[in-house]
Amino acid sequence: MRSSYRLQVVPLAALPLLLAAVTALAVTNTGVPLLAIRVPMIAIVALTALAAAVIGLSLGPQVIFPVWLGLAPFIQTTTRDSPLGHRFSMIFYSAPPFMFLIWALIQRRRIRASVVDLVPALYLAFVVASVIFSGTAIAVTQANLSGSSVTLTQIYSIVAIGVITYYLCAFVELDDSFERHVAAALLLGGSIIGVLVVVGRAAGLAGNVAGFDFGSTYVLPTTGAVVQGRASALGGPGALGAFLGATFVLALAILVWGGPRSLRRLSLLALVITPPALFLTLTRAPLLAASCVGFIIIALRSRSRWPSVLALATTVIVIVAAWGSIASTSVYKNRLSDKTNIQGRELLDKWSLQLAARKPVTGWGYGSFDRVKNSANLSASSSIQRSFGLQYTSHNTFLTVLVELGIVGLCLMIVPWLVAARAAIRRARRPVPSRWAIIGFLAILGVWMINAGTFDMRFFSFTSALPWLAAGFLRRRVLSDGDSRFHERLRPKSRAT
Repeated sequence: MRSSYRLQVVPLAALPLLLAAVTALAVTNTGVPLLAIRVPMIAIVALTALAAAVIGLSLGPQVIFPVWLGLAPFIQTTTRDSPLGHRFSMIFYSAPPFMFLIWALIQRRRIRASVVDLVPALYLAFVVASVIFSGTAIAVTQANLSGSSVTLTQIYSIVAIGVITYYLCAFVELDDSFERHVAAALLLGGSIIGVLVVVGRAAGLAGNVAGFDFGSTYVLPTTGAVVQGRASALGGPGALGAFLGATFVLALAILVWGGPRSLRRLSLLALVITPPALFLTLTRAPLLAASCVGFIIIALRSRSRWPSVLALATTVIVIVAAWGSIASTSVYKNRLSDKTNIQGRELLDKWSLQLAARKPVTGWGYGSFDRVKNSANLSASSSIQRSFGLQYTSHNTFLTVLVELGIVGLCLMIVPWLVAARAAIRRARRPVPSRWAIIGFLAILGVWMINAGTFDMRFFSFTSALPWLAAGFLRRRVLSDGDSRFHERLRPKSRAT
């Protein structure tokens, strides 16, 4: 979709306005008068947001969404440490989804949808209703989930952005290059973060450096060892591992399933960078998810099936042969073999099921997990202290949703993903165009779901949007295929003479 000449002139005229507004924002934030006049901060922010909106709406979703997707992993939390950075994040991370929503409403492609396409909107509405009717305190803004109150910004960043992304990817009128642009944005963002993680480890960087979180040290309760996990701009090692794993399997799908030539170099770069960065997160689930899904991607390709089986067998033999050396490393002793962590997760899962059994239909209310868990007087087994369960939050996204929103909320969340995945799998069995995209987004969804079973995604905005992104593209492919077959049946058949 190309913009008209007049629409192309608009962003060019608004660009100087945006630059001037950003400059004024920086000057005003540092306390230096602008032209000897103290300009109100809200006016500067409004001017910057208006200019950015004019440029964004003029360029359209074909350009803006991939750019936002590439920048999102870096600006969702990295820039929030300062007042200026917080405003920058609000304008360039939180505000663009409002434009996505406008495009989803006014640029909807003419295609037959179904009842299942209403489910994401119903899920968002159910979350809002859960907060209102469960008696959970509501505020406008808050830094993070505390377990005792929920804010509008939390609902928007954790739930609404993902739902809006789904509708944009599934229903907005876009050309065929959109998938390639989105894949390129994910590959580039994942590769850059992977490079920063590896370089940060090699340079011995720790903590927050120039807005990038290189990880913090913590003491394991079992051995007393000091361990440092990589975190990055995504908010935590688990979220980092999930995103790197999604980047890895997408790159693998592009190379194995005949993706576009324009994406192959980026894919090769991602395959080289993401594995060591994944290892440096020191989290088991992302490594397991990327390995399992990656093997499936290779094994399903007929010409690479036996080489992949041979590679897997070789890997197993090497691991078994070198197990003595692996088990003696500090990484294995201090992190990978940490049984207390696993027992604590089992305790939290047990408590979650007990809480869900008390209110199975609609749950305890969105954002109530920690408050309910700590006040329910739940018992612990003799193998682990009860204080562990009280100290830590949920480590399973699906059980968190089950506790807070019940069976209804859990079904509303996962049904759109499963329906889109099931239909896409049937379609991928045939030699259809862009099969690499179907396999790639299925792989992203698979990696996310495996990771979501081991830690709580409700603290990470961008990572929470990944399954909606993947499901939206899968749904788009399925709807396009169904619509083309529908019109093919309507087309009058030529009579033989």
